[in-house]
Amino acid sequence: MEVSRCLVGQTPYISNTKVYSSAVQIYDGALMMLNVGAWTGGAAADATDYSFTIAAADDNTAAIDTLGAVQEGTQKAYADYMNSTNSGSPQALNIGSDYYADATIATGGNFLPVCISPQVMYFAEYFQKADSVSGVNIIDGADITTSTGTTVTIADLQPETDGGFLFSTDLTDSAAYEPGQLRYITAGAAGSCTVDSAMKINGTSTDLILGLPPMTPTCGMTDDAVGMCSLTDKGSDDPSLGLCVGLIVFENYVNLGLNGSGLERFRYWSHKGLNGLKGFRAFAEVVLCDHLWANKPT
Repeated sequence: MEVSRCLVGQTPYISNTKVYSSAVQIYDGALMMLNVGAWTGGAAADATDYSFTIAAADDNTAAIDTLGAVQEGTQKAYADYMNSTNSGSPQALNIGSDYYADATIATGGNFLPVCISPQVMYFAEYFQKADSVSGVNIIDGADITTSTGTTVTIADLQPETDGGFLFSTDLTDSAAYEPGQLRYITAGAAGSCTVDSAMKINGTSTDLILGLPPMTPTCGMTDDAVGMCSLTDKGSDDPSLGLCVGLIVFENYVNLGLNGSGLERFRYWSHKGLNGLKGFRAFAEVVLCDHLWANKPT
């Protein structure tokens, strides 16, 4: 994720913040949330848990008690330290060569620069493929039953999709029947949706991005909490109702991949029925609706 704009003031506040991740490195733009063990049952818990962890999960604990997005991940933080002229002095962020933020509190813990302003909105990209870092981020052919005219039938599709979009991925590793199709969702129902014009889909090989409509209160994040995915239960590839309740999609933006094109607000009259798009990218502008500074931790 990256800062899109501040609702109050012009400069987001960034501060070195204690973080923890024992199994994976923390990437640039990862959204961080208070460790779930730091505050339980309405009271402060063990001080060893007073740190911030990656805010991605396949359950309703995702993005609760959030703080903000990491501005420099563990690998870059370590590299910057090693390449600095002060490499002989103590490292301020305490990130080791394995890029893990797993130091104990007894040894001072680990720190990364995090944007902690509660009024900041972020751009989170809808990722177009599955990989070892981001999990399964697309609706793949296993879930796409049919496409008849303007009706696309997708197993377990959540009902609140009106005003969102579908895009057939255009990456070289995609087996999409006709990649690069962008469609506005005119009506959504559980298990199917209606798009603005016919969409050519092969139910066994098409990959789709689902762009959630503005003000969607439940969504899914990639496993590294850097971007958005079309799925909630990424392990079983289930595009059902999102479980991440700590984010709200405020607006969708698209880059059509044309020469000189930039981000455009997704609108029906500008983006309906487009085909043959190459280099397409899409972003959700999200609001942290459970920011730690604005709410007592849960």
